[in-house]
Amino acid sequence: MAEYGVKALAAYSGINAHTLRIWERRYGVAEPARSANGRRVYSQADAERFCLIAELTTHGHAISAVAKLALPELEKMVALSFSRRGTLRTAKAITTSEGGNAKVTAMLLDRMVAALEAFQLRDLSSQLALARLHCSVADFIYHIVLPLIGRIGTLVGEEVLSIAHEHALSAILKTHIYQAIYHLGSTRVGAPPISDHESSNKSGPQIIITTQEGDHHEFGILLASLIAESRGLATLFFGCNMPAKSLAGAANALRSPIILIGRTIKSPVSNSNGAVISQKEYLKELDQSLAVSTEIWIGGVIEQAALKFRARHKITHVPSLQDLDKRFVALMAKNYVTSEGGE
Repeated sequence: MAEYGVKALAAYSGINAHTLRIWERRYGVAEPARSANGRRVYSQADAERFCLIAELTTHGHAISAVAKLALPELEKMVALSFSRRGTLRTAKAITTSEGGNAKVTAMLLDRMVAALEAFQLRDLSSQLALARLHCSVADFIYHIVLPLIGRIGTLVGEEVLSIAHEHALSAILKTHIYQAIYHLGSTRVGAPPISDHESSNKSGPQIIITTQEGDHHEFGILLASLIAESRGLATLFFGCNMPAKSLAGAANALRSPIILIGRTIKSPVSNSNGAVISQKEYLKELDQSLAVSTEIWIGGVIEQAALKFRARHKITHVPSLQDLDKRFVALMAKNYVTSEGGE
């Protein structure tokens, strides 16, 4: 569960610490918990409230009028505020991004690119937060995140923008994706188990998501985790560069039904000692080390001979995020039926 101290909340929301304390003490915006040493500890819900209230106060709403409103009401007011001003019609424009509305989405992306170009990173983060708040996960990924990455990559390649711009964007996007994953996981209610395995985890078995040892590109697997959580599946995000035996050990301990190993680069990868690790060698070691009946999914790029060995476990190549999403949907549908049939 995400928790914020005063400084972390100030950085997250863009509100200075002095103002945060005044809003809390005078207007009751939040009632933070206290840590063992007596410091204020704010929840993710508190952080989102402060962000929304800050947005409303910049557009003329009195803090006294919005301080005690519930989170859904604040979200509606922010959406209405932007709609009235005719700027970020995010909720409608992104979710139906065809025809004329595609132009509005393009304008939104133009503003994000302009903010990044000027290194107005807080402004860019606010625009992404609003987009994430007012559209579906799929629309956020396919109409905002991926097109934005594509634009910036092109501009960096043309030397219009620098590597510094690209790194800044990556850091901000990762923060928003982590927040979205956490929010979906914390609000999941009544999701059925996704396999017949028993587990000590109250939320049931979880899909492990990572990259193979030597692959340090985590953006693809972050998006995969976000898509899975949006479909109601529980995930364990292990980051990138995971050795095969360590990955197998975690899957054995957790009795995970599926391991998803992302790959976005075609070139060979090497471990910390500089030794090249082929995808086939990695998969063979993982397959031999797994003790449970776990499926292995390979997301993205796959080497030509990677699957040419006799595997003990089912190994499936999933070439794109869209294909992965379809598998997640089918997995949930199958297990809802299984869950209901077993009652």
